[in-house]
Amino acid sequence: MSNPPDDALLTELATYQNRKLLLWQLAADGRSFCGIQLIARERDLQNAPVDEQAQAFVDDMFSDGEVRPEYDEMTDWEALEANHGDTADQYLYVGLRPSAILCCLGGWRLSSMLPTAEPPFDPIFVDEPLLIPNYKETIISKVGLPFYADVDRPDEAPADERERTIDLAERILRAGGVRTGFGHHEEVRTSMESWAPDADEECDADPGYWRSSVLLMTPQEMNFGQLDGEPEQKHKKAKTVLAWARECIDTDVLQEIERSQAEDIKQAWRDAAEAELTQREIEQFAEDPPEALDGWQRLDANHDAVKVAYVADNHGTPSVVAVFEGADSELEALEFTLAAWQENDGNPRQARPNRYCVTTDGDGAYAQLRSHLLTFEVEPMEALEV
Repeated sequence: MSNPPDDALLTELATYQNRKLLLWQLAADGRSFCGIQLIARERDLQNAPVDEQAQAFVDDMFSDGEVRPEYDEMTDWEALEANHGDTADQYLYVGLRPSAILCCLGGWRLSSMLPTAEPPFDPIFVDEPLLIPNYKETIISKVGLPFYADVDRPDEAPADERERTIDLAERILRAGGVRTGFGHHEEVRTSMESWAPDADEECDADPGYWRSSVLLMTPQEMNFGQLDGEPEQKHKKAKTVLAWARECIDTDVLQEIERSQAEDIKQAWRDAAEAELTQREIEQFAEDPPEALDGWQRLDANHDAVKVAYVADNHGTPSVVAVFEGADSELEALEFTLAAWQENDGNPRQARPNRYCVTTDGDGAYAQLRSHLLTFEVEPMEALEV
């Protein structure tokens, strides 16, 4: 069994009392019921309030500021770090589920990694929420990162309910045509104006801004689905569009658009997590280049400018690819034929390049080198050949 993560991870909430408090909050919320039930039986607390059981559980778990050995032994640290579950409950699963050990694994991220009782967005046209609680952490873990990894929110993912509402309204306006039954923005405007209550008309559902929001929307907004104005004004326009759509567009169409939005949000987070994983792999590659990668073998370079070099038979041509310091002191990544490399005594500044190294993942010479090594199907070369 591997050792628990080092306390260096606990950069903000490293104190014993803070960890106890966080665990108590988690346990009191009923999410460590395995431990709670165990302690409840031992202390005759079965009928006690949950918070009393939770406090007993946390007190029992700690000894002199450390997790008691029996709890430590019940914890599969590698499973926790791998974090490959499918749902909010499962992905935090360990020997004790889950609070007995979370304090020792990135407690500084605890508030963002805990499963929450509520989904991130309420359903609008569909019957059930389309995103599970802590869906972001679940996606992050599935791409191979620890679930507590810090992944920046992608621009395509709404930050809150307001942004989500605006985005959904804009998607409905952009749908148009056969899907919604409105082929032109003037048809949308005509429908909205006839739907919106008059200024002196009583309408219980109207929050008081439907007609003004309709009149404020320009043909460009209706035609291109891009709402303008200050955030609050855009939000009112969006809620007006959703109210109109509910009464004037087929429910199946609206549900399809809402599902599409949820899938796009998940894909945006998936792409962001994969980009973060790739960046970490690039940084690890730069810090400690492997001896071999996809058929390329590490080459001992004898020139001071070379940072790292690899050799392989690239489609019949013995080749060397290297990261080196150019004449302007900037790092470059280029491929050379082995013959040109040897003719110039391994000096990449003098040898004629055979290929440029490019990448769509990350920036810099090491990212280009790593991408190059993973792109070409090469054959390893024996040391005598080199």
